[in-house]
Amino acid sequence: MKIEDMTNLFIGYNDAENFRVLICALDEIEASEIATQYCFASRMEGTFIIKEFDPTVNIDCDYILS
Repeated sequence: MKIEDMTNLFIGYNDAENFRVLICALDEIEASEIATQYCFASRMEGTFIIKEFDPTVNIDCDYILS
């Protein structure tokens, strides 16, 4: 399966860490909650900005948060 074929994908961007991650969630609110939990668990600085998935954006990791 190609990443472009998946549904409900969002990109979380943390400006303080210059880090992008894919998030699979029902909506932007759930994606934001998942990103917040990930940020806390990873001890990252800053917060994540959630945007719709764009296949042209480079992602900084090889997994998807859900």
